[in-house]
Amino acid sequence: MRIYSFFVTTVLFVLYSLNVQHTFAQNEFWRWGGLGPGHITPATNNRVFVSQYMNGLVVTTDLGNSWKNLGLANLDLRQVCVSPTNGYIFVATSGDSGGVFRSTDNGNSWVRVVTGMGSTYTPTRAIAVNSSGQLFAGTYLDGVYKSENNGGSWSPVLAAIDVFDLLVVSGKTFVGCAQGIYSSTDNGSTWILDNSGVIQGAITSFAVNPNGHIFAATYDVGHIYRSTNNGTTWTRANPLVQAHDIQHIVFNPNNGVAFAATDSGIYKSTDSFASWQRLDGDIRRIYGSPQKLGMTPTGFLFASFVSGALLRSDISTQVSENPSLQPITFGLRQNYPNPFNPATTIEYELPTRGNVSINIYNSIGQLVRTLVSGETKEPGAYSVTWDGSDNRGSRVSSGAYFYTLRSGEYVSTKKSILLK
Repeated sequence: MRIYSFFVTTVLFVLYSLNVQHTFAQNEFWRWGGLGPGHITPATNNRVFVSQYMNGLVVTTDLGNSWKNLGLANLDLRQVCVSPTNGYIFVATSGDSGGVFRSTDNGNSWVRVVTGMGSTYTPTRAIAVNSSGQLFAGTYLDGVYKSENNGGSWSPVLAAIDVFDLLVVSGKTFVGCAQGIYSSTDNGSTWILDNSGVIQGAITSFAVNPNGHIFAATYDVGHIYRSTNNGTTWTRANPLVQAHDIQHIVFNPNNGVAFAATDSGIYKSTDSFASWQRLDGDIRRIYGSPQKLGMTPTGFLFASFVSGALLRSDISTQVSENPSLQPITFGLRQNYPNPFNPATTIEYELPTRGNVSINIYNSIGQLVRTLVSGETKEPGAYSVTWDGSDNRGSRVSSGAYFYTLRSGEYVSTKKSILLK
């Protein structure tokens, strides 16, 4: 099994569902080659944390319009949780510098808190906190640890399992792992592994709908399981046959609309996964597979992608809404295909009316081709094709070429490769 770890960039992307349109605005503050998923953690006070692979932890309080870097660079960051008793922030880290980091001052400073763990650098994938402030940390192959003093010390409570997600709800603790689902009703003193035969595959994500029903998703068989009695018994929801790997599931806390990030795209369900609707569009072609989702208390959906993209719905995800498709940021996309022969497509977005120019330059900065010449365009998403010829109509030689979008004060350049 391969479960990635990653993160973020910008542009704007319009995402359609079968009956409802959702516009996703991507706020571009970082981008890198990407290994896979950034973790998205909505919290109180309108905060949304995004933990990145090697690029640190960032937080927004205005739905992604601006971001603050909280440090922890050069670490493989995973899940984040905030203690309800004192507001301390805890971050799970994996890789060679694994463990748990704690901040008592809203992310201004951090300390590693790993006393009692298997090693100083125990790879930690998941972290959760209950209403009493007790912490649970799920690790790679070293089981689950518990802390009753804000991470000051840890004790093992469930050994030798590979943990992917944790959930604490209604006085019960759940562990999603390669073996299935473990649960505890006594804060980790004893555990029960569900052996009903219903659960198949590694459990990678838990979610709870507004009715308190618990859902568990599998990575390698594409199933979602449902419990209406706080995990006592489980039934399988209608299988999503198009997807083998379900990375993450979330619910809108206001209306119960569910979303699933899978290897074949993002899906929506209005009936707790009894039926599915594919969110259509070019998401996977442009951004790669979706990896993690985050739902704010007010119903705004964030989605991260294996390419390093982070997108956000521009309105709360209500079933009856039909939002405008107008972009809210400028964006210049990577051309596709790339490398290309004989032609390639360049897509871009404009949030305001203005004059637009798109030019192609060679590797020494000489103008090769003008694709758009000072045209006035309305807000919207556009595309233009370059056929590999210059302004005289002659085919250019193979090599690297650079295309630049200019509109008002906005300028962006990307590299393309022509092969012959």
